[in-house]
Amino acid sequence: MSHVAFSANVVDGDALELIPMSRWAPAGPPGIAADTRAYKNTDKGSGVHVFGPCVLSLLRRSTFHCAAFGFALSLFRESRLCTVPLISLIEVYGETLVPLSLVGLSKTLAGMAFAGWIGDLVDLTPRLRFMQTAIGAEKVLHGGNYLVFSIFFSHLSKVGQLSSEGASLGVIVASWSFLVLTIVIACLLSLVMTGMTVAIQRDWVTVIAQGDERQLTRLNSYLRRIDLLGGIAAPVSGKPNIADLQLIVSSLTTSLGYPITYLILSGLTAASFFLEIWWIRVVYESFPELEEHGHRVALDGINRPTKGRAAGLSFEKAMWIEFSRLPIFWSSLAVSTTWLTTLAVGECCLLQSAEADGSYITYVKTVRGWNDTVIGALKALCDMAGLCGTLIMPRLEQLLGLETTGTLSIWFMVLCLIPVLVSLFVKNDHDTGVSWAGGLLYGGTILSRIGIWSFDLCQLKLLQISLDDHPYRNRLAALQLALQNSFNLLKFTLTMVASRPQNFKWTGLVSLVAVTTGAVCYAAYLRTVHR
Repeated sequence: MSHVAFSANVVDGDALELIPMSRWAPAGPPGIAADTRAYKNTDKGSGVHVFGPCVLSLLRRSTFHCAAFGFALSLFRESRLCTVPLISLIEVYGETLVPLSLVGLSKTLAGMAFAGWIGDLVDLTPRLRFMQTAIGAEKVLHGGNYLVFSIFFSHLSKVGQLSSEGASLGVIVASWSFLVLTIVIACLLSLVMTGMTVAIQRDWVTVIAQGDERQLTRLNSYLRRIDLLGGIAAPVSGKPNIADLQLIVSSLTTSLGYPITYLILSGLTAASFFLEIWWIRVVYESFPELEEHGHRVALDGINRPTKGRAAGLSFEKAMWIEFSRLPIFWSSLAVSTTWLTTLAVGECCLLQSAEADGSYITYVKTVRGWNDTVIGALKALCDMAGLCGTLIMPRLEQLLGLETTGTLSIWFMVLCLIPVLVSLFVKNDHDTGVSWAGGLLYGGTILSRIGIWSFDLCQLKLLQISLDDHPYRNRLAALQLALQNSFNLLKFTLTMVASRPQNFKWTGLVSLVAVTTGAVCYAAYLRTVHR
């Protein structure tokens, strides 16, 4: 019985050529992305079976989209969760950012404390088992979160002020209990999504790309685009998850009320569990290399921790020292500074490098007088701008290179945020509002999304390439998330100190300084790798 193995060469992402492995060479011209995997299939009846070009091309494209879509399904609900409950918390707790900041602060602390541990779980747990467990936990927590909001709005929607004068003890206890429960669920969700992000973006994607940088860019872009398209296209497509979109949440809550809306979302979350479990298995079985779970080799001077808190802290310290010595650390620091910005409306915030804390929405609702329809339209336009960023980045990379594209992207974001900051310092009365200032705020916020999504893709690819052969790559990738959470912690601390919407301009000033600092850190990274 003879076996014939073929590899596939993809020229410019379109033409596909089958080359026998006997004459296949690993190295190729820069413009050709070669798939280094051989596709084997033996027909037990006839002896030899070889995929035809059309079948193999379809397999490659379908599995790539499968990988992207499988992860985007999970992220879709998380990205919508970042905006819908934020609006609800604003409705409950009035004109204060303290509850929102407490939720964000707690999530950030949890991420900082346990990111390294989550990365270890990704490294040590079989890939499929980890993802199936994470998906199940995510659904339980999301459904529980929606049920908490449904119960609250059914019975306690009028008692949300934490320090209402004259409120009974029962009202105060109920209000605080709701907030504490929301915080606990948010923290657990943050850890689950951190694990899924590290597993898919840092581990699965890198393995699937098999060292092919063009395929790595393509797959990273798919993850971003599908998540963004979920927010843009779902209202047009009329899919069942339409209720979960910010563009129409106000109409749902108006016609059905908050309790019914959240019950619907709970049901959709439960239904999606089976679809996502099926999708992740399809992706896993489509790429045999994902089944290979190699054992890590300890670095010189870094040993696996034994049992005990002291040993664990010592290992964590060693990992941070190792991470800080790598050139990619400056790039990680650059993208982390963008998490300090409050100048984001909250589009797809899990993937976006500036997680929304609700202060922007509170400001435009209470100070600018924008209604939910205007805010929903702004969010949709930000999604579209982010989609443009994911489309522009691969083209710029081909023309200018990955590192130069990153430089242009982050400085473009800085330039777009300057008019946004100017608009914040213009005196505004939403009864006689200054139209040009509102235009600067609206337009600058939208355009800045092009820069941040493009830069996020550039930095992600740099991280993946840099850590590809590192024995602790998922642990170190998780440390970047911890670094980002440290800047998120500063942001939520800032919004708690400047909790009044009228002080939002000062948080905006800090945001611009932070993003500019990130651009300087990225320049330092380029200097480090080229000296």
